[in-house]
Amino acid sequence: MTGPAARIASVPEREYRRVRGVGALRGHGADAAHPPAQLRRQRVSEGEQRDAAVRCDAPRAGPIADELAPARERTARLVIRDGVA
Repeated sequence: MTGPAARIASVPEREYRRVRGVGALRGHGADAAHPPAQLRRQRVSEGEQRDAAVRCDAPRAGPIADELAPARERTARLVIRDGVA
């Protein structure tokens, strides 16, 4: 096992129990786009490992970086100026 799956597998079970408890107290997910941690862990640990369906090669990376540049600059200003993390 390598990559994210290996890092997830290295987390002690007691930490997963703690996260599940905290999730239950808080109502699990942060928002609709952020599923509960235990569901993400379950998907990674039990799911079949496959190669990415979409690859970001050099011809695609440039336009994506251009599109994200304004947001990156705004975020950097917030973090540097306001200490938002």
